[in-house]
Amino acid sequence: MTVTAAVRSTQVKQAQEAFQAREAELLAALDAATNASSGADSERARWEEMLAAKERELAQLNAALGELSYESDAAERLRGELRDARAAVEAAQAEADGLRAASEGMGLVLSEVSMHIWIWPFAVKWLTDAGKCWLTWVY
Repeated sequence: MTVTAAVRSTQVKQAQEAFQAREAELLAALDAATNASSGADSERARWEEMLAAKERELAQLNAALGELSYESDAAERLRGELRDARAAVEAAQAEADGLRAASEGMGLVLSEVSMHIWIWPFAVKWLTDAGKCWLTWVY
């Protein structure tokens, strides 16, 4: 062999060794990237599961809030109706007292003016003059 052939042979061997070392480095980097990608995929899947769970929880909380809002509105409406009914009862009582006083003063018989007040939870009826209904509030 000649010197140039020996030099070339040495250069080829060095190039092959460098190539093999670079190939080993790249394969190791590829394995590391594959493992990292796999880990990232599992991490992403875990975050997606947590997000879905939070979205379900949020939907349940929104439904509960809607129910509470409805119940609160209904309770406020019932309170208002109860205040109105109490005011009607007080007015009816005042009118009955006035009619009673007027009938005593005028000598009228109280049975001619029939005044009945019936109070039951959430029910008020005010009946006057032969059963004519002036106010009815019944649930």
